[in-house]
Formats: sequence, C-alpha cells, structure tokens
Amino acid sequence: MSLRLQRAPKLRSMNPFYRDTELDESSDDNTMSESSSIAPSASTACVAESSISGLGMPREPDAMFETMPAKPRPYGAPEVICAKGHSADISLSCIPSCMEACLQIFYNRNRPYSLATLEDILKATSRYRGESDIKATDLRAGMRRYNDTLNMISHVQCSLTDLPRLVDDLAAMTKKQGQSVAVIITKSLESIVVAVQNENKPIVVFDCHPRPDLHPQGAAFLLFEDKNGLVKYLQQLMPATLDSDLHRPSLLEPTMTDFISILTLKASKDGVDTSLGEKDLLMLEIQYENLELRQQQIRLMNRFEQTAMDIDDRRVFVPLEPLAARQFVSPSNESGNPITRNTGKQPERKRRIIDESDFGLTQQLERTPYESDFEMAQRLHEEEIAYKLLDERDTVMAMSLQEEFRIEAGGWEFECRLCLKTYPNDDIFHLDECNHSLCRTCAAQYVLGAVLDGNFPCLCPCCKSAKSGRPPVEIPQHMALSVLSIEDQDVWLTMEREYALKNNKNFSFMYCRKVGCGILFEAGTVREAEHLTRVMCPYCQHEWCNKCDLDTWHQGETCQQYHMGFCSRQGCENRRYKLPQNPSQHYNYCSAPCLWKESESLEKTKLTLLDDTVNNLDYIAVVGAFQNSIRVNTVVQAIYQIVYPHRVAKPFLDRRAASQTIRRFHGTRTVQCGMASELAKGKAAVGPPNFCALPTCGPCGIIQNGLKGGYDGQVWSGGTAGTSHGYTFIFPGSTTRVMFLCDAVAGGLAEAAPVREAQLILPRFLILYTA
Repeated sequence: MSLRLQRAPKLRSMNPFYRDTELDESSDDNTMSESSSIAPSASTACVAESSISGLGMPREPDAMFETMPAKPRPYGAPEVICAKGHSADISLSCIPSCMEACLQIFYNRNRPYSLATLEDILKATSRYRGESDIKATDLRAGMRRYNDTLNMISHVQCSLTDLPRLVDDLAAMTKKQGQSVAVIITKSLESIVVAVQNENKPIVVFDCHPRPDLHPQGAAFLLFEDKNGLVKYLQQLMPATLDSDLHRPSLLEPTMTDFISILTLKASKDGVDTSLGEKDLLMLEIQYENLELRQQQIRLMNRFEQTAMDIDDRRVFVPLEPLAARQFVSPSNESGNPITRNTGKQPERKRRIIDESDFGLTQQLERTPYESDFEMAQRLHEEEIAYKLLDERDTVMAMSLQEEFRIEAGGWEFECRLCLKTYPNDDIFHLDECNHSLCRTCAAQYVLGAVLDGNFPCLCPCCKSAKSGRPPVEIPQHMALSVLSIEDQDVWLTMEREYALKNNKNFSFMYCRKVGCGILFEAGTVREAEHLTRVMCPYCQHEWCNKCDLDTWHQGETCQQYHMGFCSRQGCENRRYKLPQNPSQHYNYCSAPCLWKESESLEKTKLTLLDDTVNNLDYIAVVGAFQNSIRVNTVVQAIYQIVYPHRVAKPFLDRRAASQTIRRFHGTRTVQCGMASELAKGKAAVGPPNFCALPTCGPCGIIQNGLKGGYDGQVWSGGTAGTSHGYTFIFPGSTTRVMFLCDAVAGGLAEAAPVREAQLILPRFLILYTA
C-alpha cells in the first residue's frame, strides 16, 4: 500500500523525539519521494493523506498527525504526541491498536514515540474488521504477529481503587524483569496502554480515544515524567465511586461497576522488525480474517449446541394406544355371499372419552354390528381417521401441559440488579419487603462483605442506591444465613446479638476485658450498672473491677490501695503518678512499668522484643489471643511490646481514664522497605532514621506515629485475628506479615468494627508472622 504524503502548514514542534531529520524543501508541492524522511523538523510537520484502504477516518485538508504547540507545561502534566482524526470507531475496537502499540513500544528502538510510529499503529489497526468486544487475550492468542513477540506475564482483574498500587507494582515489575513492561487496562469497551521502561525514561501512555483536555483530535502518546501525574491522570480518566453509607470504597460495587481488566505483557525476543510494508499489511489482514473465521466458528458451534438443547426441551413423546388388529377382506367375485373368517356378529368397539366436546367423534366409534366385509372395512377406515384426530388433539394438549409445567417448575428468568445478568428463578435472592431480586452469588458477596466489615444491620444494596427517600430494607436473618458459611453464620449471629443489646435503652452492656474473649454481654439495667463494681463475664468467668482500669479483681482492697500497692510491687514506688481526671486512680498495665511516666521520658517509640519463655506472661497472652482467633495456619516469628512517646500516647491515655478498654487487632500491609523482615529476625530498630518514609508502608508509619484515621477519621480493626488477617498484604518476594494488637476504648466502637477517632485506639504489641 502506497502512502502519499503532503506538506502540512508549518508547525513549531518542541518534541525531542522526532527532531533528528528535516523535510526535503526542494520536493514537489503535493508529493515527495519515498526516500525522503517523514519525521517533522522543528519548523514543519509531515502529514499523511487519508488514502489508507478501509481506514474510514475523517479527511482534513491540514494534517492527520500533529504535535502539540510548544507551551509551558505545569508540573506533572504529560508531553503529548497526537494524531488527528483517529478514534476507536475506525476499527470497531481499541484492543488491536493497543496490542500493536505494545509491539511498537517494545521493538521500535529508533523512535518508539513518534508520529511515524502512530502512523504504523493506525495502518495496522485499520485492517481489523472483527467484533468490537474482542478480548486482548483472545487477540494475542489468535494472532501470530503478537503471539510470537509478546509474552503474557499475568492477566488479573481488580478495582479502580487499586490504580496507585498498580503503578507502583508496574515499576517494581520492570525493575525485576530487567526489561520494558506494558499493561493493557480495559474498562467496559475502552482500553489504554501504560508502559514503563526504566528509571531514566518517561512512563508512556497510548490512548486511541480523543480526550478533550489533552488530545481532542485523536490517538496520542502521553509521556509522563512524574509517577504521581500518571496516577492522577488515570484516576481522572477512570474515576471510582465511593459508598457513602460505608464511609469507605465499597467491597461489592468495584466488582460490578468499577471493574477493570489488566493484561501485563513483555517482549519475548530481540531484533523484531516493526516496519509495516504492503506485504506485512497483507499478512496482518489475512491473520485478522483467520481470527474472525475461528471466532465465527466458535459462535456457530455455541449457537448449534443451544439450538439442539432447545429442540430437546420442546420434544414431546406421546404414547400411542395400541390399536386392535383390523382385517380388510373384499367380497368374492364367484359367490354372492360374503366370505369371512369370523361368524356371527362383530363385538362393539367402544372408547371412553372424558371431554364432552368429542361427542361427535364418539358417535362415529360406537356403531351397530357390521353387516358385511365391505361395510366393516369402511367403518374401520373411519375409525382410524377418528383415532388420528384424537391423537392430534392429545399431542396439542400434551405440549400445552408441558409448557405450563416448565413455567411452574421455574422456567421464568430474572435480571440481577447488581451484575445485570439473567438467571433462572431457582437462583434468586428475593426480598419481599422491597421486592428487589439479586442472584445468590452477588448476595453472598455483599452479605459476606458486611460480615467482614462488621456492618449491621445489613441493608438492601438496591434500596441504598435507589435514593428514593424511603429507609433501606434490612436483610432478614434467614436470608442472610442462607448464603453464608457455618463460620460466617456464627459471626453474623454475634453481630445481631450485639446490635440488639446496644439498642436496648433499658439495659447496659459490657465487653469482657479478658484477652481472647471480648464478648459483649448484658450487665443489668442502667440503674444497676451505675453502681456495679465487681463484674464477671458469663462466658469465660473472668472477673474484674468496673471502677479500675486493670483487667482484674482486687479482693479485700480498695481501688486506690490496689493500684498503689500494685505499682510498689513492680518497682514503681518512686514514680507514682495520679491522673488529673481521677486522682484516686494510678495508671498501670499488667507487669509493665508505669506507661504514663515512661512515655513522658521518651522522644522516640520504644520496641522491646518479648522472649518466648514460659515466664513471660505477656508473650503467652498475646500468642494465645492471636492463634485462638485466626483461621489459617501461621508461624509467629517475633513479638514486640510498643511504648510510644508522650505526644503519641497522651490522647489515648486521657480518653482511657474515663472508660473501659477492649483488645482489637489491626492488620496492615508491608512494602519493599525491608523493615518487617529485619524485625522478624529480632533486630529492634528504634527511632525514625531506621524507618522508611513511604506513605504506603504500614509497619514503619504505625510504629513511629500510631494509628491514623484513613476513612473519614476512622480506624478499622477486627475483634479477631482472622478478620484482620484479610487486610494484611505482603510485597512479592516477602513472606512476613504484620499485625498489631491494640487497646481500644470500648465506648468509641461503632458497629463493632471501625473506631470513630484515631485517639481512641493505641497499638500495644507488634506481631510478625507467616501464613
């Protein structure tokens, strides 16, 4: 295919990627030789006339490709190399252009981000005439051009909320692979390419769709020097929704509305020629046609199988009554008397018919005895016709009954309000109060998300999204339990019981203070609870004083005597300190030194490694609480006791003095800073210089500054280690997971899962383990 080139109006181009050659000014006004360079110079730009076969793009007299005019770019904004007049409508799908862009980025060593490369991508894409909804994996597997040159690293599906982590993982994967890595991100029917080469080169985005803000004319390369600018661009291009009722990104909606597919690719060989001559384009078109024929064959086979199943469903088997043997004997020509094998009268043939509308046919069957062979043959013939009419009526009635039976047996279908797919009625999760219907798969995911987050009551997701002004309907207990496992059913019942106790205004409730229990129970009426001193948990029989901060009962001693004496036994005689809110109480915890006084003398967080001996009661209590509530096999590597400086611990200590506390677990994720691995080996590094400053590193940030409210000022925690284990995340190549055992003010818990303010929870122990 020959490509005629025109000289465009002179444009100022400040792009250094294609400033190496100049246009031959001595060539003809309308054409130029094939040996002339098509790369634009600093003062001119080369354009291509829309003579590509079947391209179908709008023809403009000025230019098809252009570079953005030179102007100051704000910090984080990309450099744009765009082509005019190209969009996804040209080839019905943007997947072929993204796949060709990956090949050009990997193997075009000279100028991978130039107008000439964009022209090659458009020429290759114009040869595709297949379906618009083709998948990137199917196109790569069916095209030899891409199957031989591009290796698939992974194909995953995730939420749009994971875009910042995706960019970080892509950079890390490029460093690990030692070569360029590109991903094709697909949302609905739009796809873009993000490619990372090394630290010295910009991050490249290829987009075949026109964007009004950056490249309104058509396809373009976007070169990002800053990773944060790329993340901001992707978040603006693919915004994620926020569930206002949960105060956090929803667990279910990303799987339905904010769902993206990510295909990661890398080069599989070296020295691949990316140029597209007439022969190459012809071969590419043949490969596209073969791919379309294979896909059409698959669709026809699926349609044939579906048709065969429909035929089997509609096939009716009607048993025919065995007819009596009939004898047709003609009268003899030699005798005037009829000759038959039977003598006497023929027996009457009767058929009992239920329907009174068949009375006329019945009269034809109930005849008088036959008088001759000829008359008998005639009567038998009429009887056979009557039987055929009855059989036809029976067939029609049987087909009608079978259709009614199919409808009654669940043949109707319904559409799920979340995933928008069609399911039979026997797979329905229907709420009678609001008349909303979901498939059981979506209902199970939604209810399980409510259990993991501690959200109770569980409200209908369709009612919440409708915003009709009416209160959302609560999912009944029997409906929720029908889609949960046995273990999750126990969690649901516990949440339901705690919700009932909390909403009973006539009674007071408490949480058990024993590590490993923490169950909510009824403490009596409100008036009785005001004067309650000695409390015993009805589940584990643990006793404690309701007026003290300690988790024990002091028999025969007042609170002041016990606290002061307890501190003396631990060597705290010279460091007694009375809280200003309640002078009768002295703050202390277990067998540790006075936390309030010790925190005042600290400038940095103090980590103390607990030994695993039988005499260390703190180690035994923490390991027991952790292993008794986690549901997976784990190996504890190390446990540290955390003492924060006064600036971090004071907000929690002030609030704790006026309320009781319970134990909560908080799981976090680790990054590639290596601090978790060092702590797992027993190296207790102290002080900010030994910790990383990455905003996504959970261990380093929490150890230095405590827990911070990430969702509207709230801190998420779990009552069991099994719940918090699901929130831990490890970087590829690492095995150590991190979880904190915290003290939380019981009055600050909302729905038993999130703590309303970060000052109401303080980490006490650091647990490093593998699972």
